[in-house]
Amino acid sequence: IEAVQNDISTRFADVPMEKLRIEAGGTQRNQEDRDHWQSTVQAAFPGAAVGYVTLPCSIASHVGPDCVAMAVFASEY
Repeated sequence: IEAVQNDISTRFADVPMEKLRIEAGGTQRNQEDRDHWQSTVQAAFPGAAVGYVTLPCSIASHVGPDCVAMAVFASEY
């Protein structure tokens, strides 16, 4: 979360928060854990759209179960 906060304040400083898209992701094994991670990320970035993606097998095979991840990008603005 701190790394993405840093990216937003530096790399994306000129992008309005409502134009940012943040993806919470991971290899959680149950929906409750996925929902909790997405809610945690959403709470850290109010005003930003936050989705959740399950990491693909090519990543999951290296990081294992119950890993969390984040990505941020700017939608068209």
